[in-house]
Amino acid sequence: MNLYYNTTDWQPATLTLICARPAVGKTPFMTDMAKYMAENDAMLAAIFSLEMSKAQIEHYLDPIGQAPIHIDDTAYLTLADLQTKAREAVKENGAKIIMIDFLQPLVDANREEGIASIMASLKSLAVELNIPIILFALLPRAAADADPCPSLSELADYDAIKDCVDMIAFLHRPGYYTPNPYDTKRLELFVAHTK
Repeated sequence: MNLYYNTTDWQPATLTLICARPAVGKTPFMTDMAKYMAENDAMLAAIFSLEMSKAQIEHYLDPIGQAPIHIDDTAYLTLADLQTKAREAVKENGAKIIMIDFLQPLVDANREEGIASIMASLKSLAVELNIPIILFALLPRAAADADPCPSLSELADYDAIKDCVDMIAFLHRPGYYTPNPYDTKRLELFVAHTK
């Protein structure tokens, strides 16, 4: 999983936002990264899936053997519950990184909080637990009609988000928009914002 070991930004106490359009492959990317960490670094990842069931996530992870990956598929997860579960995953299960898939259901479940408050709370949680937190977000499909390559202008509430995150990156699959038999599986990760 060379996207992981070529990326040096998964540092303790950081919050990273990785955005992708529908069907680009954010969930397979997340599970591949978790699997790579588990198998090569014995690094337990805790995955909080607000969209897919545990069985669906395990399907992406198969075969995983005894590699340490913690999966929580609570669909309607409040921010307070997420914080509690994350603390348990770190302190009781030894998780070294937390991955959350994905932002929009978390916002829907915590509408009274607001996006700025949610992002600030996740950043504080990363600092408290001294681990990296990677949060995935879904971009609007329609924007691809104007430009296949995603950009910060597509990220709703960017001004509220940028002050809380250490990095914003995008996943992009060029072959999805311009079919090329030699390029259909290539997935790019590029950084659009860092502190």
